[in-house]
Formats: sequence, structure tokens, C-alpha cells
Amino acid sequence: MTEDAGQVQAAEALLKDAALLYERHEAGRGTPFNVFTVLRSGSDEVNLHSRFLTALLDHRKAPDAPRANLEDFLENIAGCGDFGLTGVTVERERDNIDILVTNTARQAVVIENKIWAGDQPEQLQRYHGSLRERGFEDRNIHLLYLTPHGHDPSEDSKGSLDAARIACISYVDTLPPWLERCQERAYAEPGLRESIEQYLSLVRKLTGTDWTEAYMTELKKLCIEGNNPRLIHDLAEALIKAKIDLLHRLWMGIEETVKKKIPSLHHRSFDHLHRIEGYVRGWRNYWWFGLGYPLKDSSASLGLVTHEHHLHYGIRCDKDQTGYDEIKAMFHDSSRKIKGQYNDKWAWYREADSSVLPENFKREKLKLLEWENIEFLLDEERKQKLADKIAQDLALVWQIWEDARKQAP
Repeated sequence: MTEDAGQVQAAEALLKDAALLYERHEAGRGTPFNVFTVLRSGSDEVNLHSRFLTALLDHRKAPDAPRANLEDFLENIAGCGDFGLTGVTVERERDNIDILVTNTARQAVVIENKIWAGDQPEQLQRYHGSLRERGFEDRNIHLLYLTPHGHDPSEDSKGSLDAARIACISYVDTLPPWLERCQERAYAEPGLRESIEQYLSLVRKLTGTDWTEAYMTELKKLCIEGNNPRLIHDLAEALIKAKIDLLHRLWMGIEETVKKKIPSLHHRSFDHLHRIEGYVRGWRNYWWFGLGYPLKDSSASLGLVTHEHHLHYGIRCDKDQTGYDEIKAMFHDSSRKIKGQYNDKWAWYREADSSVLPENFKREKLKLLEWENIEFLLDEERKQKLADKIAQDLALVWQIWEDARKQAP
């Protein structure tokens, strides 16, 4: 037996052992009832997470009682031990800020809550500016950027703000210890105590940490036995390449469906999957892909691009290119109007329908290590629904374009 064949057999045995551990773990867990996921999507940052966190921060046992949860948060998470509690208020969606804590001393804590949504242009800078306009001094404005895994905000969101002014906190590391302390303080309030327990379960599921300590202890033990560390390293490298292959299949499936739906297209596809490998090895969270179909007698193209955490498809045309205004008017200002958006790069576009995509696939960067995304990439039926929807919309756009060309003098 060759050395490579021996390594493959050893890896197979390792995976079997890990699979047995996982099966025992899953068999003992069940699916506990969770009121949050019954009422809302588990990644609804506005109506679930921000709403519940605001209620916890603002909670007090009696009207004149101290806000222990808020004090704990300000000191141990926001790092604002000198934040005065006289006239303190906790507001949600004030001036579009997810959660805003202020006091009569003109101190402020801004919590920007991002589950899978991408950043808006100069978002944090705008929030900071609006508080300055209300009379808050720069040194008294504290910016917290809350995400599942604590990643940095985009350069576009920060604008001219110094990165050192923004504290990145996470659902995976920062919030759970604070939530557990909130739960301990609710010992005499069974309804609140149970609500926090269910919310903690949701947070752990959201961040992929909803495993038992016993299960993780056994997995860690398995990882360090014998030659397993080397095997796990090799498996991790193979997994990256396998995920790239899955992405390739997704895009090729979309391209094939578009070609069938619009057979008259003179297409030019451009596949940038070679970039994915570099991105994965560098940051392990970015992905990019494009399909372009040049439109005759125009600088525009019918296409699909995944970029900046979104999947856009429509008519791609830079604002300063010839024909941009005419194309935009064709789809937004006439009887041919179909629902869509436009920006400096697209004369008309739509984002992929969330009904056929996991929410974080549509709304946030494709984290190649997220199991939810892998489930989608393995699901042929859901991938085909996505391809069909995109092809159907692009076929309608193509037909409107062709009809307009025929009617042109």
C-alpha cells in the first residue's frame, strides 16, 4: 500500500469515528421548543434580536430599581465604566440606529446589530454624525459593531471614522457570558429566566456553537490522538477545495438554465472561480462570480454578479457609460416598468429572492465554513429553483430590451 493510500484509509477511519460521535450527540439532543424561532426568523436582527436585547438592557425589577443588566453591559462589554445612569434611556431604531443608549450627561452608546445584512454606505459615520449634530461630544460617543463572529465593519461603512473608535463584539463570544449573567439575575422571574435560556439556545444555533461540552470534549480528544492532527489538516484543505467545486456547480447550473431560457443570447460568460481559492485561503469568507451577456449596440450587459455580500442580476451598466440613462428610464419610467432597483453600476437589477436562498447566503458574505450554506449547495432542488427564478427574470428583461430595439427608429 502506498503512503497516500494509507493516509486516505486513516482519514476514512477518522471520519467514521467522528460520525459516530456526532450521531450519539444528535440522538441525545432532540429539537427543543423555542418561542423565538416560532414567531420570527432566527436571523431577524431588527424584530427579534435588537428588540429582545433592548428589552434586556432596559429591564428593571421595579420602576425605581437599578438596571443591573444595563450596568453590566456598559461596564463589561461597552467598556464604559464611567457612563452615568442619570436620565439613561435605551431606544430602538432612533435615527435608524439599531440600539441607542444615552443619558443626560450627553454620553451615548451606539449598537449596530448585523446578523447577515451587508453594511450600508457610510452607515456608522452617519450615526456618529447625527449624534454630533445633537450635541454629543466626540469623546462621549461609543460605537459597538455586533455581528455573529465579530468581524470588522466595511471601509465603506466606517467612512472617515478611525477604526479604533469602533469596538467589534460578537454573538459567539461577547454576548453569551452577559446573557448568562442576566439569566442569573432573573432567578426570581421564571418567565424572563426561561426566555433568556431560549434566546441563548438561539444564539448558539446561530453561531454554530449549539453542542454539548461532552460532545466537544470527545471531539477534541479524537483530534489530538496519534496522527490525527495531520489528517485533520489535510481534510480541512480538501474541504476548502470541495466547497469551491460546489460553488462552481452552482454557477454553471445557473448559466445552463439562463442559456436554455434565452437561447438567442450571444453570451460571453466569465468565470472567476480561480479567485475564490485566494479569497478562501486569505479571509475564508469572500466569494465572487459573474456571468455577462453583452447587449447589441450597447455598452451594457445582461448578467449576474456576486459581489459585496449580495447576488445581483439584471442589466449591468456604469452610470457614466453611454445608454445608462436610457436603459434606466426604459425599466423604471415607462409602461414596461418591472419592479427592480438601480445604482451606479446597474441600470436595473434585482437581488436573489430570499425564498430560494438561505438568508445569510443572500444578505451576507458567503462564509464557506457555515453549514447552512453547504446544505444549500448540496440541495439540487433548491439550487434549481434559484436558477429558474434568475433565468425567468432575465428572460423578461431580455424580451423588453429586444422589443424596445425593434420599435426604435
